[in-house]
Amino acid sequence: MPNQQLACSVIELPDLVVDACITDHSCNLIFGSFWGRDTAIQELLARITLNPSESLALTSITLDGAGIHSPVFFHKDLLEKKIGRSYPGTLFGSMTHLWLLDRRALEPDYANHSAYLLYGADEEALAKTWPLICDLAPYPLQEHWKPETLRVIALNDMMVSMKTILGKVTCFQISLNVEILQQSLSQSIRSGKLSALPEPAA
Repeated sequence: MPNQQLACSVIELPDLVVDACITDHSCNLIFGSFWGRDTAIQELLARITLNPSESLALTSITLDGAGIHSPVFFHKDLLEKKIGRSYPGTLFGSMTHLWLLDRRALEPDYANHSAYLLYGADEEALAKTWPLICDLAPYPLQEHWKPETLRVIALNDMMVSMKTILGKVTCFQISLNVEILQQSLSQSIRSGKLSALPEPAA
């Protein structure tokens, strides 16, 4: 259940509460955690699927509360929904939990070597980052290349922090420039900084 002191209301749908939200730097939704009665959740889902020209269509919402007043925009063609368990008998009646996510947070965009990496406050980011980078790369990355690969990625802004509006969730967008990455690693191999082969076990 959401902590009411750390949650926002939705101005356009007052029966909803949001306890976590991440957007890109243009305020497009990447991840949102919504709570409400089933009818309010279903209204949200129905209105974001309407054609933008229809009067009840929702292309954005405004979060308000907990010191926050922020617009959040929807790109319905990129959104996936995950409906969690219902909580009956609460002070507010039966409550349903909905996650709305940009599908690239669930499934990498392999064609563009891009993905969103979400992790909670109790998770180690690097433990999830390296496997995802290896998955996105169109060529195999050796384990002993990790420090140099991460350095090149950071130097060329291929991993950028997204905007956490609310909640204890963090998100990075990983967008590999495969040409720059390959050139940098190849140069490091030619100069002897990296070995092309795995290092022998001790």
